[in-house]
Amino acid sequence: MLEAMSDASRLPPPYTAREERWHSGTHALGLVVTAASIPWLLWKAAAVASPWRLAGAITFSIAALLMFAASVIYHRSTDPQARQRGGCWTTRLSSC
Repeated sequence: MLEAMSDASRLPPPYTAREERWHSGTHALGLVVTAASIPWLLWKAAAVASPWRLAGAITFSIAALLMFAASVIYHRSTDPQARQRGGCWTTRLSSC
């Protein structure tokens, strides 16, 4: 029973094509805003003159860019097998 529940939780929700376009568009906007704000974030972190703050800002920036890019790719995909592989990959990462 527990195995059947975990398999069902991995299935992607049935979004409509319109919802997927909105997901893709809003996440693309998040990607652009993130990319545009990285110089400011790095400038603020460098102003404190702490290597840990700068390392944190760089790590956060890279992670945010990768997250939004992966989300855009996932929501733009129409191949069910690719979406299932991508959904399982992102589910594993978020549950770590």
